[in-house]
Amino acid sequence: YTTLILTPTVFIFGEIVPKNIFHLNADALMRRISRIVQFTYGLCRVTGLLLIQRSIIHVVMRALRKGDEDVGAMPARAEVYHMIRESAAEGTLSLAQSSMVERIHRLNTIRIRDVMAPLKAVVMAEHDQTRADLEPRLAKTRFSRMPVYEASRKNVIGVVHILDILNAEPAAELGSLARETSRIHGDASVFEALGTLQREYGRMAIVTNNAGDCIGIATIKDLVEEIVGELTAF
Repeated sequence: YTTLILTPTVFIFGEIVPKNIFHLNADALMRRISRIVQFTYGLCRVTGLLLIQRSIIHVVMRALRKGDEDVGAMPARAEVYHMIRESAAEGTLSLAQSSMVERIHRLNTIRIRDVMAPLKAVVMAEHDQTRADLEPRLAKTRFSRMPVYEASRKNVIGVVHILDILNAEPAAELGSLARETSRIHGDASVFEALGTLQREYGRMAIVTNNAGDCIGIATIKDLVEEIVGELTAF
């Protein structure tokens, strides 16, 4: 009878009730008990209880791995993802936040060639065109940057900012105004592309194939939309 009575009692009042109380009042309660938690942690370290606990866990984990090399601690990335999924299931995250987490988790599986603007849809300019040549087009374009090519649209030599064109002399050729930009292979993931643009402080990347030819472009907006969804302005 003791087991039948104590088991549900401990489970309800020692597990479910405290978790729900903290779930509803986490900020207020954490401030009140933070010193107690800090004191308890320090006490466990000084007395050696923390070391004993870690040693026991280490021995148990080694024993589990001995029979099966694949058994072990869950990778940190997957562990964090599952923790967030649990929070979403409990209602801690909104629907929009849950959707964003799912998209972030898939970034490594989405190839940049699947989210880029294909070459045929890219507004480009030839390297020997001048500001005077482009002025009619500049009045109509909604883009702030324009890839510049030489001989073939597949041979992109750089990117020019619309403001640089407007500030240049009327006879200045775009080839002299074009700046180097990031080049990313079409098989790279969106996650890798974001990392590249972040390191190189880029806003636009030329997407290439195995031969190094341009097959399209990808902007920061294209990549960020894979996380937050469609953006009307950026």
